[in-house]
Amino acid sequence: MMAGDRSAAGSRSGPSGSRGRIGSMRISELPLRWRIGFLASLAIIAAGLTAAVGGYFVNRALVEQRMNSVRFIAQSGNSIAERFHRLAQDGALSEEEAKDRARTAIGAIRYADGEYLWIWTSQIISVMHANPALIGKSGAEIRDRNGVYVIREAVRGALAPVPEFVSYEWPRPNDPKGPTYEKLAYSVHFKPWDWVIGTGVYTDDLRSAFIGMISVFGLVVAGISCLALLLGWAVARSVTRPLSRVHGVMLRLADHDLDAEVPERGRRDEIGGMARTLEVFKENIRRNRQMEQERRTAATQANAEKREAVFDLANRFESRVGRIVDQLGQSAKGFQETASHLSTAVQKAEQECTSVESASEQASVNVQAVASAAEEMSTAIRDLSGRVAQAAQRSKMTAERAEQARSHMDALSTAIEQVDQVVASINAVASQTNLLALNATIEAARAGEAGKGFAVVASEVKNLASQTHAMTEQIGLQISTVKAASDRTVEGMRLIIGQIEHIDQSAAEMAASVGQQSAATDEISCNAQQAAIGTNDVSRSVVDIRKAEQESGIAARQVMQSADALAADADLLKHELEAFLAEIRAA
Repeated sequence: MMAGDRSAAGSRSGPSGSRGRIGSMRISELPLRWRIGFLASLAIIAAGLTAAVGGYFVNRALVEQRMNSVRFIAQSGNSIAERFHRLAQDGALSEEEAKDRARTAIGAIRYADGEYLWIWTSQIISVMHANPALIGKSGAEIRDRNGVYVIREAVRGALAPVPEFVSYEWPRPNDPKGPTYEKLAYSVHFKPWDWVIGTGVYTDDLRSAFIGMISVFGLVVAGISCLALLLGWAVARSVTRPLSRVHGVMLRLADHDLDAEVPERGRRDEIGGMARTLEVFKENIRRNRQMEQERRTAATQANAEKREAVFDLANRFESRVGRIVDQLGQSAKGFQETASHLSTAVQKAEQECTSVESASEQASVNVQAVASAAEEMSTAIRDLSGRVAQAAQRSKMTAERAEQARSHMDALSTAIEQVDQVVASINAVASQTNLLALNATIEAARAGEAGKGFAVVASEVKNLASQTHAMTEQIGLQISTVKAASDRTVEGMRLIIGQIEHIDQSAAEMAASVGQQSAATDEISCNAQQAAIGTNDVSRSVVDIRKAEQESGIAARQVMQSADALAADADLLKHELEAFLAEIRAA
């Protein structure tokens, strides 16, 4: 798919895209035959450059050699003039004779196929020349066909601080009207005689020699190029064809064709090493395929063993954890029933507290009535000293009221005994609530994390039960006090009734006992007031007990809700456990 996409992209890009890719392609990305051709081309270019540079330097060497030879000839003429000048100075020759001999000697010099020396003055007057017609004449107007004043330039070059060469064009001596050729002149100034001694030589032979040498170099470069191209073609063929065969085997191996035979393994070059490496790669693929098959077989067997192990683990997990979950559900149901009993007991205790409160209010009313009666009786006894005459008439009324007071005191005693029984019942309920809270705490501890919230509720219930028990004990003590006071009151009333029965018998005894009766009535009044205060305390305590029972009822309802939630969580945990085991077995 990727190769197809690349080929499609290449076809869409067209020739311009191909040229752009080739232009931006690095040398390392070029095909191998191109790189070998590139190296051969570089070798050809290097040979051509070498030939060109060599020809340049050879041509330069030839020119310099010709210049050196011309300079040597001119300097030789100058040396001849110097020798004859020294002879004239030494007196061996006269000045004119020395000049004539010098001109003769210099004029006789011939070289390079008839080349000669000439002598001019600094005023450009000919002193000696191969053409006798020019001797004694000015050469200032002599110029070549390109307009170069030859003699002027030669004299100027000789008079320069460093003598200079002069290039010009001149026809051959045997063909004055023929074509001109490049010529190189050099001259030196002999100051004693004001002679400019120089010579010129044709340099067109140097060009012919350079062209011949370049031709030889070109033939050599062409031969080397042909040899390089042939060698590059042979090397590319010897490398690319084996590589193509090895590449074909690589493609077959890429398609998992392990029957492909790797060629070129017997070669001792890098291609042979590549082929041997490819053979190792092929064997590794075969070995990896076998290992993959073994791995798949082992993986299948391992999966089967793993599945069996998972089934065994699920069964053991179900047998162990399932039993614990069932126990947790049963404990939650038991806790729910215990909470229900606790709520019922608390409701019953609340009802009893309501009854106790009503009885306590009635007792308080009765005690208040006793206190009022005692106060009235005390007033009557205090008034008894002034109303002795009326004692007989009112004794009967007093006896009736005393009898009524005794009935009230008996009712008060009975009510106090009932309150005592109710307090005992409340104490029993508080003990049972405490026991239930203890059991709930134990069940919450068994439930672990799920029972932490319930443990807190059970602890609060236990604390409320303990407070209820303590308050009932206080109520019992108060009731005992009220009961003792009421007993004393009843006894006092009996005494009063006995005294009233004896009023009819003796008024004198009544008068004598007025003081005693007054003290007794004061005591009765005090006791009645204390009994009223005690009954008020009992009423307040009963109200507190009722509030505590209401709070216990709220706590019991919370315990009931927690028990219901715990039972629901236990059922949910059981269902989730069954679903988890089913998923494990299905996997």
